[in-house]
Amino acid sequence: MSVSFKKRDFFTTTVTIPVPNEKGGFDDNTFVGKFKHTTHEEAKALRERPDVEVVRDRLVDWKMEDEDTKQDVPFSAESLDAVLSLAPAPYHVCLAFYRAISGNKSKNL
Repeated sequence: MSVSFKKRDFFTTTVTIPVPNEKGGFDDNTFVGKFKHTTHEEAKALRERPDVEVVRDRLVDWKMEDEDTKQDVPFSAESLDAVLSLAPAPYHVCLAFYRAISGNKSKNL
């Protein structure tokens, strides 16, 4: 058995944001988010903050493709604002972050 205490600055995890559709179901919007690592104490403090603030603090990049144009969506303040304007987005981005730092694998909801 071995353990690595090597400091890593970032990690990636899949983020799925279910958005209600006109058929009464959900369309899953998925991307791979790149997040800043956190310590246990930082994680405790982050849980006291609103989801939007946690996302703005921890999400630093993504691999995202526009479904209609099949073009990459570059990470920027404007594109992050567009994602966060989706009502379920802040919660689900945080959920993916918290699952990843706790060691739980992300799954579709």
